[in-house]
Amino acid sequence: MARYSTIGNKFKNICISGLNRVEYFSDAADESIFADTWQDATDEQSRKNLALVFFAPRDLEGDPADPLSILTDQSMSMDLDDNMEDDQQTLAGIPLLDMCRIKSASANTVNILVAADVIFHWDVNDSYIQPTSPMTWARDLKMVIKGYPASTEKHVYTAWEASKISELNVELHPIQDLPLDPNTWINTPTFQDKYGTLMLVFSIILALFVYGIHYTQNSRAESISDEIRSIIAATPSGSDFESLARTIREQQRYMHYKHLMPIITKDVASAVQNAGLKMSSFEIETTTPKQPPENLIVRIKGKTGEHQGWLQEENIAKAVLAQSTTLSAIRKPPGGKKLVLEGIVELAPIKIMVDDYEKKAAILQGKISPNTSSTAGGSRS
Repeated sequence: MARYSTIGNKFKNICISGLNRVEYFSDAADESIFADTWQDATDEQSRKNLALVFFAPRDLEGDPADPLSILTDQSMSMDLDDNMEDDQQTLAGIPLLDMCRIKSASANTVNILVAADVIFHWDVNDSYIQPTSPMTWARDLKMVIKGYPASTEKHVYTAWEASKISELNVELHPIQDLPLDPNTWINTPTFQDKYGTLMLVFSIILALFVYGIHYTQNSRAESISDEIRSIIAATPSGSDFESLARTIREQQRYMHYKHLMPIITKDVASAVQNAGLKMSSFEIETTTPKQPPENLIVRIKGKTGEHQGWLQEENIAKAVLAQSTTLSAIRKPPGGKKLVLEGIVELAPIKIMVDDYEKKAAILQGKISPNTSSTAGGSRS
C-alpha cells in the first residue's frame, strides 16, 4: 500500500479531468467548480499542491494512452514539437494520476467515481468509463449499478447532490476519500526528486561540520605540540641531565639500607646488654663516608674502670659478637684505658635476611601467597 491511503490525505487540491470538462476541488472552498480545461480551473498557487486526475483508456494493444494527449490540446498547434515541449513544461511537477491504471477492486465490490462529466467505475475484473452530465448522472449511475448483483458492495465517490441517488442503496464518500493507488501516480517523485535539495544542504552542512572538526583537531594538535616543545625545553639534557641522574642514583644507594638502621641499633644494644658489657656509648659509622655504604662500623665504649685486663675484655668481645645477629666481626683496637670494641656490619646479607623474614611473616598473616617470589638468600644464625 502507498504511504497515503487517500487522495485527500496527500493533496490539498484535486482537479479531475473528464472527457470534455473538469471539476476542481479546492481545499479553501466548500464546493467544487467546473471548467473546460484544468488550466482554466487552476492557477500557479493551487498547482503547488495539486493532484491532476485523468482517464487514459488503453489503446488497441492494451497500453495506456499518453497523458499529454489526454491533458493537452495540440490540434491547433502549427509546431507540434514546440507545443509538446511547452505542455511538458506546464505539467512539470504536477502529480498525474491516471485512474485507468488503478488496481482491481475486491471481490463482490464495485467502486464508482462521478465527477467532471464521467462515471468511472472499477470492479474485480476491470475499469470502465462513460460520459454523463449533472442532468443525467443519477439515471446513468442507476444503469451502472443494475449491472451488478444486489449483494455487491457499492461505493460512490462524488460531490454531486446525494438526494438524487438515495434509493440506490450505495455508500457515499467525498472525493477526498478516493483511494490513492500507487499504480495510478505515473510520475511519482523519486528519492532524488524529493530529497535532492535536502541532501545537498545536508551534505554542505556535513562538510562544514567535518571541516570544523578538522580545524579544531589541528588547533588542538598544534597546542599539544607547543606544550611538548615547552616540556622538552624545560627538561634537563646532556651533561646537566647526566649529573642530575647520577645524583639521584647516588641518593637512592644512600637510602637503600636506611630501613635497616633501627634493626641494627636495637640488635647491637641488646647484644651489649646480654653480654654484660658496662657501656658508656656506642656509635655507628660508615666505612666510606663519601660513598654510599656497603658496610658499617659499630664503635662501643665501655665505662672507665669496669673491665680491666686482656682476658676480661676478650671474653666481653666474644660475648657481644655471639649475642648479635647483625655483627659479622668484632675487634679491640690497641691502647687506651677504656674498653673500646669495633664491630663490622655487612649490610647486604642483613637486608636479605630481613626480606626473607618479612616474606615469611606476610605468608603467616595471609597477606601474600606462599608461591610469591622474592630475593633468594639465607638467614644468619
